[in-house]
Amino acid sequence: MDHLIVNVEAQHARRLWDEADAIDARAAEAREAGQIETALALSRDAEAHRDTARVAVARALSLPDDVDPSQLEAQRYEAMTAAEVAERRKDAKQYALDDLRERRNAALAASDWTQMPDAPLTEKQRAAWAAYRQKLRDLPAGKSPELPAPPP
Repeated sequence: MDHLIVNVEAQHARRLWDEADAIDARAAEAREAGQIETALALSRDAEAHRDTARVAVARALSLPDDVDPSQLEAQRYEAMTAAEVAERRKDAKQYALDDLRERRNAALAASDWTQMPDAPLTEKQRAAWAAYRQKLRDLPAGKSPELPAPPP
């Protein structure tokens, strides 16, 4: 079954932009009728609506900052099956594990120097670094997928 999912932020910005267009149309009518002050006030109101639409886009986490509010439209998606949802979750878990391994490997590489015989560390500091490196190697065995903090 197809679903129409409307990005609320996009919908809000587009609505503001459409309102600005309608206000501009009223301003044009006022100009044609010789109501210059009314037309100027309506034009300012329309521009304020456009500015608000631009701000809505800039604040929207799901929209790129440079998107044109006048081009926003609802997006159409097909509902996912339970198998597709399960596959996405599996992919997300694998991605998280891969990311953790990359960060762990980088932390191990960055701390290799601490285990060199000529490293300027006391035995206590060297032992603390060795324990930290062991915790890194043990990842992701624990419940927390976060890297341990390095010793001071």
